[in-house]
Amino acid sequence: MKVILIGFMGSGKSTIGRGLADRLAVAHTDLDELIVQTAGCSIPDIFSREGEQGFRQRETACLRQAVLGSGILSTGGGTAVQSVNRAVLAQAQSPVVWLTATPETVAQRIGDDANRPLGRPDQLAQLLAARTKGYQAVADLVIPTDHLAPSAIIARIQSWLARQA
Repeated sequence: MKVILIGFMGSGKSTIGRGLADRLAVAHTDLDELIVQTAGCSIPDIFSREGEQGFRQRETACLRQAVLGSGILSTGGGTAVQSVNRAVLAQAQSPVVWLTATPETVAQRIGDDANRPLGRPDQLAQLLAARTKGYQAVADLVIPTDHLAPSAIIARIQSWLARQA
């Protein structure tokens, strides 16, 4: 992978991942989409049938597969929370970019999206706080996305990547 994007739901991982992949002319993999494809059902259905634990097992299996590819990987909001996934991310030896957003921004961005089983507005701040250490543990670059256009975020990542080469 050229870049792995992590961060809370609604932080812009999928949008930035697609845009960065376009800009770099590489493939983009969205981990949540990969999970849905391999499961043959939606994320809410997985949660309903298998619970969060079943979803997380699927997530880890798909992450192990995805990091072997090339291009840009947009992970799910909880991917970096599990220690097994942090180990997979570290072993991938790809730069990990943490896209951040405040709970208020997240609430505006995700609205009442039924595809986000853990996205209850009254619990966003608490869930974000609980996940922050996991994100911090693997991030090579942190970009606050609250007041930046996607093009500006992509430009920052490209500039940072150029300095790392």
